[in-house]
Amino acid sequence: MNRMIKYLAAALFIGALLAVGCNPTPGGGSDGSFDKSLLYAGTGEWSLTRNFGSGPEELCHKFNANGTGWEKNITLEQLEEQRFTWSLTGSRLTFIHDVEMGGAVPEDCIVVTLTATTLIYTTENGTRVTCTKQK
Repeated sequence: MNRMIKYLAAALFIGALLAVGCNPTPGGGSDGSFDKSLLYAGTGEWSLTRNFGSGPEELCHKFNANGTGWEKNITLEQLEEQRFTWSLTGSRLTFIHDVEMGGAVPEDCIVVTLTATTLIYTTENGTRVTCTKQK
């Protein structure tokens, strides 16, 4: 009987840890949703660094209220913006990148943090991307 109580206590402890570990990260609502207006509110662009295999590259994202936006690669001195459409539902941030040769490349991400100055999301392949709002 004493052993069963210990197992039950251990199971309750593990359950409590899992419940706390699964709560949304600060910056999100209690239901795991985020305020999408923070993406386009104010002025400025989101700056970030990503490694696509050939070393780190500095990028800028600009989100518009109508669900459109653009990206520039500062490292490669990209003169023209790459256009995209975006949506944020709950914590799911979806980009549809318009490519030059025609077509679209989707990218699904999970937002971890979204504030007026910080956007952190995880890409489909598990890369954690941290963006900072530049003014």
